[in-house]
Parts: sequence; structure tokens; C-alpha cells
Amino acid sequence: IQYFLTKPVSLSRLREVLFCAVQETVKDIVDNVNVEDVGVAGEDLCIIDDEEFKKLELLGGSDDQFMRDIVTNFEGDVNRDIRTLEVALANHDLFGYRDSAHALKGAAMYLGLQELAALSVQAQNIREEDFPDSGIGQLRRLQRSIDTALEALRNRLNGPRKTG
Repeated sequence: IQYFLTKPVSLSRLREVLFCAVQETVKDIVDNVNVEDVGVAGEDLCIIDDEEFKKLELLGGSDDQFMRDIVTNFEGDVNRDIRTLEVALANHDLFGYRDSAHALKGAAMYLGLQELAALSVQAQNIREEDFPDSGIGQLRRLQRSIDTALEALRNRLNGPRKTG
């Protein structure tokens, strides 16, 4: 047994374990993407990795509120990350920008959001000589990817559940 939780389960500990459990699979996908091409040819990546999302759904069992809470927490996290990226960009704070992109990558990987994770890697790896100019375009692509991911997550949660 690689991962386990004890009762009572705290949401923060659950998130930590889930992140560790899905991180390696999504990391392999993200590492194999040419991040220079993401945003131009991002359609090659799926928005939600179905296999990773199903793993999260299995943890919640038949409790729909579990997944709604996960997505609500994700939305709050990415909204904070985007705001800190904006502030870092406005302040010409390269390290703050990279740090916020790294946090966004973690949030995306947690839910198997491949395109968003790859774009976050691209932002995290921005070269100093390209900052802040290319950061503006990256921020726009990240926001579009977040909007797309949230829409897909909501559709997934509101759609019919697959059984057996």
C-alpha cells in the first residue's frame, strides 16, 4: 500500500495524498509535451485526463458532494494563483511569477488537467530575457485554459454518472 488515510480524514491531508497519487502519471504526460508548442497546438492535449479524474471520483464513492468540493477548492486555488501571477507580472517579479506558475501547475496536475499543467510548466520556465513581455501572452493562455477546464469540470460534474 503506497498511500493511505486514517479517520477522521482532513480535506488538506486528502488533497496531499491525492496529489501524490496522481502526480506521477500526469507528470509523465506533461514531461513528454513540448511546452514551446503548447498554446499553439494545445489541442493535442486533453483538457481532463479521464483516467486521473475517475481515480478521484472513486475516492468519493457515490458522494457527489466530494467531487464538487474538490472542484470548488480548485477554483479558489487557481483564482488565487492567477491573481498572484498578475501581481508578479505588474511588479516585474520573475521569481514570484515562476512560483505562482508552479503552484498553478500543482493544482492542475491534481485534477489531471493536462493542457493547464503544460501551460503552467511553460510559464514556470519563462526565461529571464523574455520576462515580462511574453508573460502577458502566457497569462492570457493560462486564463483561457482555466476557463475551459472549469467549464469541462462543471459539465462533468453535472452530467450523468457512469455506472458499473
